[in-house]
Amino acid sequence: DAKSQDYESKKLSFTDYVKYLELLGQKKKVNLRQYENLFKLVSVLIYEKKINFNVVDKERAALIDVITKKLEKDALTELVNKSLEFKTGKISSAEYYDYLKALAVKHGISMPNEYPNLFNYIIYNSVYSKIENEQLFNDIKKFEEAVKDKIFTNDDQKTLDKLSRHINILLGLVNIRLLN
Repeated sequence: DAKSQDYESKKLSFTDYVKYLELLGQKKKVNLRQYENLFKLVSVLIYEKKINFNVVDKERAALIDVITKKLEKDALTELVNKSLEFKTGKISSAEYYDYLKALAVKHGISMPNEYPNLFNYIIYNSVYSKIENEQLFNDIKKFEEAVKDKIFTNDDQKTLDKLSRHINILLGLVNIRLLN
C-alpha cells in the first residue's frame, strides 16, 4: 500500500506504479490478460524498452528510400499521398505505420532485421493507439483489487484496506474544500 500512496502523492510515476503492479500481480498469480487495457499498457512499456527513439526517424527515412526505389509511379504517388495525410493529421500514425509495414512486407524487406527500432515502434504505436484511457484506469483499480484479494489473509485486513480508502477519499474532499 506504500507504493499506492507514493503514486497517489506523485512520489512515484504512473509508469513505475504500473510496473510495480505488474510484478506484484505476477508474484500473486493474477492474470493480467483479464485486464485488457492494462495488459496493452504493460505491452507498450515492454516495447518501449526495445526502441531507440533517436533512431526511429532515421530508420523510417531509410525504409522509405529503399521502398521508393522499388515502386511503380502509381504506388509511389500513393506513398507520397499517405505521407502527406500522416503529416497533416488526416490519418493516424498507427494507420500510416501499418501502411509502411505492409509495403515493406510486399517488397520483401525484413523490418525486424533491417529496421528493428522502426519495427518495434510500429508495434508499440499500434498497441498504444488501442488503449482506451478511461477503461485503463478502471482496469488498474480492478487489478489492484484482485492483487489485494490474493494478499489479504483475513477479513480484518480487508476491512482495514476499505477504511484506508475511505479515509483517503475524505482527505481528498477536505483538501478540495480547503482550496476553495
